[in-house]
Parts: sequence; C-alpha cells; structure tokens
Amino acid sequence: MTISIFAQTIVNQSFESSGDSWGPITLSNDNCTSGNSVWDFTSNLNGLSSTNGNQFWGIRDITDGCGIRNMANIALPNMLISSFSDVSFTFDYFAKDFDKNENLNYELFFDDVSQGTVNIVDGQNGNSDNTYGWKTETVAIPNSVTYVRVLFSIKLKKGNGEIAGIDNIRLSGISTIPTCELSTTWDNGIWSNGAPNANTTVIMNSNYDTKLWGSLEVCSLQISNGIVVNINTNDFLKVNNDLIVDGTLEILNEGSLLMTNDLGLVSVSGIINVHKTSSPIEKYDYIYWASPTKDETIGNALSNSVSSRIYEFNTSIYNNKTSGWVAVNGSTIMKPGIGYIAMGPISGTFPQSQSVTFEGIVNNGFIQAPIALSADNKDKVDDWNLVGNPYPSPIDADLLLNDPLNKKVVGGTVYIWTRNTQLDETKESNKYTSDDYATYTTGTGGVAAVSGGPKPSGIIASGQSFFIEANDTGNITFNNSMRKHITTISQQLFKEPITKSVQSKKDRIWLNISNNQGVFNQLLVGFIEGASSNIDKYDGPKFSGGHVSFYSIIEEDKFAVNGRAPLSQNEIIKLGFSSYLEENDTLRISKATTEGKLNSSEYDILLKDKLMNIVHDLNEKDYEFLINEKGVFNDRFELIINKTIIENNVNVTTLNNELKIINMDDELIISTINNDIISNIKAFDYLGKLLIDNFPQKDRYVIEKEYINNGTVLLINAELENNEKLTKKIILIK
Repeated sequence: MTISIFAQTIVNQSFESSGDSWGPITLSNDNCTSGNSVWDFTSNLNGLSSTNGNQFWGIRDITDGCGIRNMANIALPNMLISSFSDVSFTFDYFAKDFDKNENLNYELFFDDVSQGTVNIVDGQNGNSDNTYGWKTETVAIPNSVTYVRVLFSIKLKKGNGEIAGIDNIRLSGISTIPTCELSTTWDNGIWSNGAPNANTTVIMNSNYDTKLWGSLEVCSLQISNGIVVNINTNDFLKVNNDLIVDGTLEILNEGSLLMTNDLGLVSVSGIINVHKTSSPIEKYDYIYWASPTKDETIGNALSNSVSSRIYEFNTSIYNNKTSGWVAVNGSTIMKPGIGYIAMGPISGTFPQSQSVTFEGIVNNGFIQAPIALSADNKDKVDDWNLVGNPYPSPIDADLLLNDPLNKKVVGGTVYIWTRNTQLDETKESNKYTSDDYATYTTGTGGVAAVSGGPKPSGIIASGQSFFIEANDTGNITFNNSMRKHITTISQQLFKEPITKSVQSKKDRIWLNISNNQGVFNQLLVGFIEGASSNIDKYDGPKFSGGHVSFYSIIEEDKFAVNGRAPLSQNEIIKLGFSSYLEENDTLRISKATTEGKLNSSEYDILLKDKLMNIVHDLNEKDYEFLINEKGVFNDRFELIINKTIIENNVNVTTLNNELKIINMDDELIISTINNDIISNIKAFDYLGKLLIDNFPQKDRYVIEKEYINNGTVLLINAELENNEKLTKKIILIK
C-alpha cells in the first residue's frame, strides 16, 4: 500500500464566490458595507488586494456605518482530519493603524476543546502593530486530533481609518489514504493490468458481479455508461477515494459499499440503487428506516408502506402529554442521519418481508444531523432523538458514540426497534410499544428488548434508524471511519442479531426476570476499564418498562445497562423492579449469560432478597419469588459478586471423599462420607468474613444456626487428620 508523502490542501476558505470547501461561514454580525465601514467580502480595501484568488474578508472602521461596537466574530465549522497526518492550520492577515483596545485574535478548537485565544494584532503597541502587508500565521496540529474548527474575533473602533483583512484560511496535511498509482480495466472477464488493490484505479467496461468474481478494494472506481456492477449479499466494494458512476451500481440487500476518504468525490450521471429487505413482519408492523442516499423522498423509497402511517420524531415538542411523532408526506426528503418510521404493507399473507430501494447519490464522509432536547425540562431522561445510519454500509455504534464531537452532545446508548410485538389495528394511538426497544451501551454491551429477541452487539445496519438520548443541543456526527463491513452476519432489517467479527472479552453478566406466561425483561452489569460507579457514558438508561421492568439503580435512576469500574473482589449492585401484573404471580430472576471472569468458578454470583432475608446462589439455580401487589420495588434486591473464598494452597478435590452436611432444625452437622477425623474447620460468609475457626479433632462438627443469619452463604473449609482438604458451599436455611 502506497501513501502520499506530500502535503495537500484539505479544506480552504478564501472568501470567494465559489470553490471554497471550508464552510459554511458563521458571522456574529451580518456582512456590511456602509459609508466608511466594511465588514464584508471585498476585492480591494485601501489598495489592499487578495493573497489568493479575487476576494478576502475586509474590515474597516466597523463601529461607524456598520454599528458593530463589540467584538465581531467569524467562525468556521469542524473539519474532519483523521485521514491526514502532519496537518497544519494556516491563514493570511493584514492590519493597519490599530489603536488601544483594538485587536485581532483567533482561537483554535481541537475536538471541540479550545486551545486558547491567540492575539496577533494588539493596538497597545502603536505602529508596531501594523503588518505593512500580508503576514501568514501557521499552527501545527497534533496527529491525535480528529476535528479542527476556528473562531476569529476582531474589534475596531471608528477612528483613523483602521483596516484589517483575513484570507486564505486552510488546513493542509499528508493523506494517509492510499494513492491511486496504478490503473486496470475490467473487460470481458479479464483485468487489463492485473487484479486491483488499494492503490489501483478501476474502470469497469464490462458487467461485474461480486457473487461471481468476488469483493473488491480499489483506490478509485469508474463504472462506464451501460455497465452494471452488482454488490451481492455479504459482499463488499471498498473505494478509498473517488466513485464515478456513469452506468449502474446495484447494492443488493446485505451488500456493502464502503468509502474511506471523507472528501472522496461521488459523481453519478447513471444510477445507484441501494436495496434493503426487512426480516419477516406481521400486519401493522412498523419499520425504522434511514436513507443511505441523498435527496431521496419518502414517496419514492417507501412507496409500498402505508402512506398515512409514516412519521418522524420531533424531540422539541415531546413531553408527557405530546408523543413527538409527526406525520410526513410523500414529498418529504429523507435527510441524511435522520430516522423515520413507516408501517409496512398491510395486504397479502403474513408474515412477509418488505423490500425497498433507495435511489440516488450515496451519502459519504462527514454528515451531521440535529440533536434537540425535549419540551419537558423536569425529566432528565427523556431527550430522545430518532437518528439513523446514513451510509450504504453498517456502522459501529462504539465508534459513533465515542466520536469526540458526539460525546458532549449525546449519551452512550442507542435504542434499536425490534418489532417483536404485533400491533393492534383497532388502536389508532398504538403506533409502537416501548417494550420493543433493545439497548446497546458503548463499552458495556447490549440488552434484549422487554418483548424478547436477541441482544444487540453494536453494529447498526445500513438503512436502520434508532433512538439516542441528547445530553445537549447540537449535532450528531457521522464519518467514514465508523463504517464497517461485516462478513459473518446478516444485516437483515431489523430482527437478526448483528455481531462484530471480533468481540473483546469483558467481565459481564446479564440477568433476566420472567414468568411462565411470557413476561420478560433483561439487565446488564459490566465491569469496564474507564467506567465508574457513578452515571457515565457506560450506563444505559432504562427506555421502557412493560408488565414487569428490571433494572439496576445508580444515583436513584433506573438503568438497563450498568457499566462499572473493573471487577474487584467484592461487588454489590442495587437492583430494582416494577410489576403491574394483575394477579399474584411467581417471578423468576435468572443468570442469562456471563462473560470473562464471571464465566468461571472464580466468582460467586449471589442475589440478596432483603425482604425475605435470603441470599441465593444464582450459579446454582434461578431464584423464584411471589409477587402479590403492583408497584415499584427499588429496595428489595442486591446483586452480590464476590471472589470465591478458597484458602491459599487448598487443593479442592473430592477424590473418593467429600463433606457431608446434614441440615437439622437448629444446627448443621458436618462430617465426611468416610467419617474422617476433622482436625480444623473454617466457615466464611459471602463477603469473606471468617465466622468459625475451630479444631474439633473428631469425625463431626456441629454449627448452631442461632448465631448465623438465615440465608447466609457459607463456604466451609475442612482439613482432615490425613491432611486432605475439602470445601463446600451452602446456603443456611432455618
């Protein structure tokens, strides 16, 4: 793979009428040319002309005719530079006759963090502040930076003809994307210059199908007029730079088009179709969509959906009285990064799958979608925004949620619609049920929906929309580094589990609450590097309930996902549940899945029922309890995880021997099946506290129950006269 070693312009702003790529420009005051005042694009200011092109930003006596008496600002937005190294920020400036309290400043922001205000012209110094022509300012950007933006601030009073100019603002760097050094043409099943690679420009002069000839990675791709290229199911086409389609590009369901260069050209005079097919749906099911193409309309893409049942979500009007769902019509353009829901077809035999086609120029590179806060300022966990994957390929939720621009604006959890519950056609208001949202929290993991189904793994399919909670108003940002090709899974919308090809092993446990009539809810507790016991991005708020809701409690709030600091010897996690079952019922709390250290005998996993004064070992079996009232119960259960207590150098083996424990009304009788002499016996509780340490020197030992709390987990270690050591764990039941 060859990488360019020469610096190139990434983006520039020279205040020309066209051709500038760093924008849009945001001004604190409208541009103005009035009398002697100038705050505007100009080609000449007191004989001063541009350093690059025809125009520059001119400033003169702005307190006069323009009436700008405070600091005036020019802002350029965040630019993505992750595909470049050795980036530099450069601009030209001019100043003349600045007086006291007049100045020209700039402020750079790296990943939205200010690097401080730099004063380059200060009227305190009289004539020494005159630049006597254009000067250039250059700043080196660390390679660790992902985004750069800049703010210029200027203050000029009415006076003696003070003037200033700013021009040729640019970011330059060395591209880390492969360069197109070679070229090969596909013609009648043969490559003219050998098979392509990441450095090869490919020209398709004959039809190409990845099912027949395989997936490709190319530097740039041109599809000639009249030629059809098919990207088939589970195949991909990766384009590192430019995509030119004069023919037809068909991205079939579960196929992926990936692009590396966020500034890569996408030119389409022919046709691009992105085909998506849902998993089987029932009548009146809703599907959550997002468009992977530009300027696609609701009516064109979702033509076989029920036109009167298509909605977007307006967060700014959402509260406990207003649902936030707003109907959209067929002429509505599906904005990149915005989510929509649509009722699938209602005729034919069910279940059936819905197929749709998005047509047009595929979305590529840096994309932002607005994020809003809800109308209810009292509820801190209700700022839900419906956004969507804007690309014709899957994206990685972890990369999305941990993007430097996104961490301040949105939380660390996505909520994905599963469509497990069939809708009741007779209920107009029943557009969806919140029981059907599965949860994925960055760094910690996924939790299945209340209505069941798989737990998400953090890969968001092409065409998929999802809910996310806002931390603040702003934008959610997407870029090409988040795009992934997943070869081992189905991208089918939206029911099947989509898994990352490589999953790091983490210390995690999933707990379920359920009954025999189908009630189900799940929570996740994970022990994650970087997480804490307080609320942070590793925690996923509880989105919904159901007849029974199950959650962990952090700072009195409910969480479906609880990310905590790395696993210690003893952990206690407060659990809560709510029940709105109509009748007395038996509920069951079970250990669904464990990973990492929790998937071994190294740790005990215990459930403490404070109401019944019982500690139950979930490694042994599920815990069942009777619920005979409706309500919220946040102080009944604790999950206790502690390192199994085995003394150093104890060889735990039964061979032909083991401890025998007889549970009497008031006592425990401990012996061995071979009636050996017990020389030493120790008993620990579940937190490792030593309760008993005796030397019986006989074949049995009696523990009086009255001195030990009911439900206590006891680990009993016995050393025999022959030096054999045995251990057994029991739960004391009186």
